[in-house]
This record gives sequence, C-alpha cells and structure tokens, in this order.
Amino acid sequence: MLRLKVSILCKRESLLEILKVVETAGCLVGEIFICDEIDYFSPTQSSCDLFICYLDSFCSEEAVDFSLKACRLSKCGMILYIVRKSDCRLLHKAALLNSDTYIVGAFRQKDIEIVIELIVHKKYREAIVEKKIFTIDSVYSYCFACQTLFQNGEKVSLVKKEVEFLELLIKSKNSLVTYEVLDERIWGNRKVANNTRRQFIYRFRNKAPFFPLKLIRGIGLTIER
Repeated sequence: MLRLKVSILCKRESLLEILKVVETAGCLVGEIFICDEIDYFSPTQSSCDLFICYLDSFCSEEAVDFSLKACRLSKCGMILYIVRKSDCRLLHKAALLNSDTYIVGAFRQKDIEIVIELIVHKKYREAIVEKKIFTIDSVYSYCFACQTLFQNGEKVSLVKKEVEFLELLIKSKNSLVTYEVLDERIWGNRKVANNTRRQFIYRFRNKAPFFPLKLIRGIGLTIER
C-alpha cells in the first residue's frame, strides 16, 4: 500500500522506541520534535501524512497545541496520540479541533501498527477519489503521486526505468508505444539491443505477472484493455 510520511513529537529517551515502530510499519520518517525543546522550535510546513505525538508519562497543553499547529501547517490532518497517563480534557480538546484524531492508551506496538494500517487504507481510498490513483484493471492500479504500482492493493517494487516504462504506457492512453519511442524515452538516444529490451520486459513481467501488457512483434507494445 502507500507509504506514510510520519512526523514525531516525543521525549528524547522515547525516540528510538517510537522510530522502531514507525519504520517496522513501513513508514517514512519526517520531522522529529523533542518535547523538552518545543518552546525553542516552531512546526514547519514540511508535509507529512501522520503526526505521532508520544506523550509517555505526561500530557501537556503545550504538546497538544504544538501537535495541532504542526498538523495545520503540514496539512496532514491526522494525529495519533500515544498516552500512558492522559488528561482527558486535553485529549477531548484535541479531538474536537482535529477530526482525524486517533488515541492509543499505551505503547503497544500492535495497536499502533493497526492504526497506521487504517490510515494507509484511508489515504489510499482518498487518492482513488481524487484521481491520483489510475486503475489499470481489476488487479493493478498506479499512484502517480508516489510513483507506485499496486497489485491487489500490495506495492510492487519497481526501479526507476520500470516506473518510466509504466508511466509511458499509461500516458499513451491505449495507443501503441513503438520500440523506437520506448528506446528513446527509457534509454535515451543510444542504440538498444533487442536482447536488452527483451530482458527489461521479462523482468517487469516477473514483478507484475498478471499485468495486461500486449506485445506486437517487431513493432511495440501497449496496455491490453
């Protein structure tokens, strides 16, 4: 699925613990803020998909306000509060001011991973609605924003040339992509041996075995509808 970019607010001694969970969940780490230092730093407009506020043994109004401000600036909208000793009044305030607020009552890795998975699915559905996800067929879809191919919702790992190849096919809008155009767009102006091209297509098909790729011998290829 999509990889979330996650910003973090926590105590310095808790940082390694929360980083491990975030990276295990397959997320990218964005900005990191330390609770004891938020008086000296302001949130930036650096984009992220989720803001994790690990409050550990405290729940200060400053930390909640900082997380809300960070979300507004980054336009991510989603906050996950991890709390052990909570101030219900503050968390209620946070939930009222931000509609996409998630709260985990203790540091349980599985619970956090479940919340992250729910957010990933929500972002994926939103991307489809906003037309950022191109549906190829019932098995494959492609996200232009994150340059990712999905097979039944699972990410297919592609290298740069394979991404360029796929986008060329999609943007051709059912038209035939000749081998001359393919060679120029993927390999530049250098002469490409037939075997090099065959090996490239073979590796792509190995990664996406059900992809509706139609080859027209000696001429080119297209997406079969």
